[in-house]
Amino acid sequence: MECSSCGSQTSINFGDASMVLCQSCDYAKKSGKEVKPEESSRSSMDPTDSYSVLSNYSTAIGVSKFLGYCGWFTVVVGVIVAFAGLSQVSRYANGIQQLFALGPGVGVAISGLFMVAAAQVTRAVVDTADNSRKMLSIMEATISSQSKN
Repeated sequence: MECSSCGSQTSINFGDASMVLCQSCDYAKKSGKEVKPEESSRSSMDPTDSYSVLSNYSTAIGVSKFLGYCGWFTVVVGVIVAFAGLSQVSRYANGIQQLFALGPGVGVAISGLFMVAAAQVTRAVVDTADNSRKMLSIMEATISSQSKN
């Protein structure tokens, strides 16, 4: 959307379909009519300015960080074990014997990757819950400000 005042491409809508505010020049329009600058201040129109999200899930965040670190440590240990197993096999061993020598290390490394993935999924779930709570707060503020008008 292009601002009719400055031509910028940053005109945005803050939940009221009839209200458009340009971030560049603070030009506001409501249903085709210009709004006075004091009526169009960002602080009164943008409900996200006064909301910050502090997670209620600090324990889950801490556990997921710890699990992620443990997972990466496990991956490194698995790679070391795989190379150590391979170095212990005779150079005259056939492919199956070499594969068996790599097996435990590769298994440990894959387990570590699953631990990292579980930690990332946990963090994604916590972030989703936090962002949902923030969206609810914004919607409630928007509804209450619209009901006052």
